[in-house]
Parts: sequence; structure tokens; C-alpha cells
Amino acid sequence: MIRQLREGYYRVVSYFQKIKSLVRRGRESRGSQKLMMNIASDQQLEGGVIEENVEAKEVKRKGAKKARKSTVKKAVKKRRARSTRKRAKKRRAKKSRR
Repeated sequence: MIRQLREGYYRVVSYFQKIKSLVRRGRESRGSQKLMMNIASDQQLEGGVIEENVEAKEVKRKGAKKARKSTVKKAVKKRRARSTRKRAKKRRAKKSRR
């Protein structure tokens, strides 16, 4: 029992450290807040022993990360397209001046 409690405690500490690092990097995202709240509620339920559902939450956050990545990719694509259009416009303008 004591070993189980100790394991739970160390796991909690490691998650809080993870959150701390997120905050330090200025990523106080909803994900980390949610994780913090989940940990707090788990602690109350289990008396310091966290069940494996925390791992499931981590996976969910990974999905959010992927979504963010794809959004960024799209933005970059659009930006490139814009600059290409701009270049074409300039080229046409030059031709008409000649």
C-alpha cells in the first residue's frame, strides 16, 4: 500500500513538473490547465494514487498538437501562395510597362 502511494505521489510530482515547464515556456494552454485539474481531482479520489487514465489524457493532447501542426502547415501554404500571386502581379505590371 505504501509503495503504491509513493508511486502515485511521484507520478503526481512528475506531472506537476511537466506543467511547470509548460508554463515556463509560456504555453499555459487549456491542455495543461485541464491536466492540472484532472490530476487534482484524481488526487482527491485516490488519495494520491493516480490511475492510468492520465495516460489517455496525454494521448488526447497529442491529437491537439497534430491538429495545430496541420493548421500551421496550411497557413504557411497560403502565405506562399499569396507571395507567388504577388510576384506574378509584379511581373505582369512590368510587361505592361514595356
